[in-house]
Amino acid sequence: MPSWEIHEKYAKLMGIPIEIAKEIDKLIDSSGIHDFYDIFLERSSKPRDPMTIHYINYLKSLGIRRLFGINKIRVRNYNFKSSLFITSPFYEKLKTYGEDGLKAFFLHMFLDLIERNERGKNVEILEIIDGDYHFARYFWEIESFINSNFYSILGDIWKDIKRRRDRKTIKEFDRIAERISNRLKHQLERYFSDTTFKN
Repeated sequence: MPSWEIHEKYAKLMGIPIEIAKEIDKLIDSSGIHDFYDIFLERSSKPRDPMTIHYINYLKSLGIRRLFGINKIRVRNYNFKSSLFITSPFYEKLKTYGEDGLKAFFLHMFLDLIERNERGKNVEILEIIDGDYHFARYFWEIESFINSNFYSILGDIWKDIKRRRDRKTIKEFDRIAERISNRLKHQLERYFSDTTFKN
């Protein structure tokens, strides 16, 4: 998921009070289950329409591999089951933050899903809907906001992904170095132990 810094940046840009955005971020991430709202998301994946796929294959035949995401031939659909969501204890907590709290929650969810999609092996076009229409107006507002800031959001998310990957790589190198160091230490101890015994 994106860092809180990213969540806060775009909440502020959307006009959500930063104090509320921070509270919602804490509420979501302390729920005990990472991306807990998956419980309320019905996922499906479908190919794009045949004409679009034909056009993408034509572009690929010309050697054009990536053109602003046009080579994404599948649509990842998330249907938010809002009728189920409004019966949850989490929603009762969320309501205490009013309209801004709801906006902050759905913006957080949208940004998490974008990051998850970008991090995946097969990047797809995202379609996030409220099939029960309880919160459809928030979805439309957030979708419009994301479309207006799409390249900035994507850039920040990719910087964040890269930073975490680099951190993970450094940690992995540290673990390898520690293993090698321990092995060498063990071999040297054994060598000196053997030498002492022979003498």
